[in-house]
Amino acid sequence: MSNVWRTILEYVWDVSNCNTHFKQVVHDYSTTGLGYFYVYVDPESDYGRGDVKITSINPFRVYVDQGSRDR
Repeated sequence: MSNVWRTILEYVWDVSNCNTHFKQVVHDYSTTGLGYFYVYVDPESDYGRGDVKITSINPFRVYVDQGSRDR
């Protein structure tokens, strides 16, 4: 079962070009102290079948609720 999940996550990582986004998140964290990934579903990807995609997001555009338990 773990091999199936590893294969799925490798596919999502490759489709999203996450090596570039990971570098951006690390850079944002090292310069601002915050780094965020954004995971979303792209319904138009894969010829209309949809895919899960991962991207980086500007840390100053994210609002974290002060009442949240897990920031």
